[in-house]
Amino acid sequence: MVGFNSPRNEMEALNSILTAIAKLDGEHCSTTTLEELRVAAVNLISELGKKCKEESKVVTRSSCEAEKCLQQWGEDQGVKSQLEISYFEGAGRGAIARQDLRIGDIALEIPLSIVISDDLVHEYYMYSILEKIEGMSAETMLLLWSMKEKHNPDSKFKLYFDTLPEDAVVRVLRYIKSAPIKGLLYEDHGHKHINRQTDADLAESPSDRRLSFGMEAIMALDGTLLLEEIVQAKEVPAFDPIYYRLHLRAQYDELFPSLCNDHPDVFPPEQYRWEQFLWACELWYSNSMKIMFTDGKLRTCLIPIAGFLNHSTCPHIMHYGKVDSTTNSIKFPLSRSCNAGQQCFLGYGSFSSSHLLTFYGFLPQLDNYYDVIPLDIDVASNDDCADTDPTPDWTSHMVRGTWFSKNHGIFHYGLPAPLLDRMRRSRNPSLQSMTLTPENLEIELDILRDLCSMFEEMRDGLGDPELDNRETTSCDVKLAVDFKDLQRRIFSSIVASCQAGYESSQLV
Repeated sequence: MVGFNSPRNEMEALNSILTAIAKLDGEHCSTTTLEELRVAAVNLISELGKKCKEESKVVTRSSCEAEKCLQQWGEDQGVKSQLEISYFEGAGRGAIARQDLRIGDIALEIPLSIVISDDLVHEYYMYSILEKIEGMSAETMLLLWSMKEKHNPDSKFKLYFDTLPEDAVVRVLRYIKSAPIKGLLYEDHGHKHINRQTDADLAESPSDRRLSFGMEAIMALDGTLLLEEIVQAKEVPAFDPIYYRLHLRAQYDELFPSLCNDHPDVFPPEQYRWEQFLWACELWYSNSMKIMFTDGKLRTCLIPIAGFLNHSTCPHIMHYGKVDSTTNSIKFPLSRSCNAGQQCFLGYGSFSSSHLLTFYGFLPQLDNYYDVIPLDIDVASNDDCADTDPTPDWTSHMVRGTWFSKNHGIFHYGLPAPLLDRMRRSRNPSLQSMTLTPENLEIELDILRDLCSMFEEMRDGLGDPELDNRETTSCDVKLAVDFKDLQRRIFSSIVASCQAGYESSQLV
């Protein structure tokens, strides 16, 4: 396949073929032909799974008593599971297949009766109080419900809350809804700087589903785009914890202590402290899932047991976001087979490694198609374009590690075509097609020189890898160093591809 491709996209395509075959079976085509096509698709998925195999070592010395109690409770409530909760080295909790599972098998089925959503809050007395507060959202109601229910010894969900981390929050990512996401700003004259912002809320918890960076880990991230995400490029005092808490603190102060003063029996002060509020924010951000209900509404939910499954860039389970109206349950079917004793992975979404590291506390084992370097290019800053269009003409591009590309020939170099085309037209606006002419080759050499210089500077900005602390026993520092290595690998692949392309173009 030409261009970029990801295992997840391949699985999506192959599973779409299987779905289409199931619908057509016996209607318009030969049964033999359909079966041959089905077998071919299944074999391709199987081969893909072998290429994307992840090492998972079960830690036998770690106890899963609380998780096993929750799993038994769930099965008593109607949960149907082909999975067993276990502890994995370097990954924490996860799920293994109890038996060999094939494509289409339901690995897990959760009845709606144990799914926590805003409908549940309506059954509690606090709802009659909260619904009268102007601007009160369903999400905030769920936060307040969770803070109270966590301490309820008679709660239906007590076993679920017992499996959640007790640690209070350490750091909060600030939520900046109005700030556009920005990347590396690049102008054709060579000027460049980082100015990244993310639409993310920093809730603080060193749980197994969220990484809490210590100062040493933050220092280890020096030079990476992730550090820019954490600090925010808005002239904010770096690492100022007070600044990062402002947004959530403002939300909290709007509710407390007034709710505790007005309704102390419903909102006891000891259960609604600031730390408890941050704990609830962390819980819902790191563990919630978006589910489409039968009424057509998309709701944010906590799904006991399902939350233990770990993420993969080539997951076994990809489609689980819809309530089955016939069974009134949420099903987790397999998109690729999973053998007995093998860890069964879930796809959290199309997230970059920086997002997964910041909000879930891990880096994927496999190459991540969503690890990109964002580039904003102002081609109007080029002198050749100044007379034709004085208006700045910014375009955004995403550059991946060039190992994802299957086309490294001349005019391609493993880089995205829109980026290269834009840079070519900034040098020759009348360019119609790419042919091996001296003028076009000179443009190629010019572009490759610029790109190589830019990404060399970015790579060098990460510092000497020999100076990174690789002997540390600190989990967050290890992950920070691993992330920096990933960034180096991406930058180095682009530099190597540009250098190879430059040499090839010179030989033409």
